[in-house]
Amino acid sequence: MITLSTIVYEGNFDKVLSDGSWFMKFKSPLISDKLLVVNNLISKERFLEKINDLIPKHHFKVIYVDELKDIAIKKYSLNIDEKTLGYYYTIPYFCLFESVKTKYVLNIASDCMDDIKIDDVFLSTAIYELETNESCSTAMVAWTKNNCVMINNKKIGDIENFETFRRLGVKETNSENFNYSFGFTDQFFMGNIYKLKKIDYNIPEEISEKIYNGPPYGGNSFEKRMVGHQIKNNLFNCIYKGDNYYIHDNNYHK
Repeated sequence: MITLSTIVYEGNFDKVLSDGSWFMKFKSPLISDKLLVVNNLISKERFLEKINDLIPKHHFKVIYVDELKDIAIKKYSLNIDEKTLGYYYTIPYFCLFESVKTKYVLNIASDCMDDIKIDDVFLSTAIYELETNESCSTAMVAWTKNNCVMINNKKIGDIENFETFRRLGVKETNSENFNYSFGFTDQFFMGNIYKLKKIDYNIPEEISEKIYNGPPYGGNSFEKRMVGHQIKNNLFNCIYKGDNYYIHDNNYHK
């Protein structure tokens, strides 16, 4: 039903490729596939030694961005190559989409918390929102543990909702289980793979730049393209309201 994916590269694969990593330990009856997306790798021999020991025990699949990049660039009409600013931040997600065989994909970045709180309650609630709410583009959880960092009595999800809607001059909206935001992060997202593959990812950057404040070295990154898609089409990234569901344990808002 759901493919759990993460992207590894030269600087982080040692942490992910261990028996005790969150990726290896993650279990749910709703997760039918696990997919490791290998990007910008140098030490391929050492990498292969590690996965050869782990695959029989943890049953995950491996794809290599270098082997799929040309297919992905053509499929999504991406005007990028290895010399493009932010290329390595952008291309792996499109290779991922071409490799997912389940209806849903849940991508979690390798720099999220090791004890990140995700369970079947979130997964099933996100599926319901994705299927019943035509305005729901993707779903995610809050950035901080307990979802309780406050500004003016607002939680993280409320802050994102308030800020993005205020900048665009539109009315705030939400549902029973989710806050809505035009913002998007590639660190954590869950979506319907068939819908993700049909998106126009080449919307002019000035649309996303109305609210997007990601790192400049990312260029016209995947997450920036998603922001533009959501703003143009009045679609939302749905942020789960549940306490103790989080990506990071940092107080970004004081």
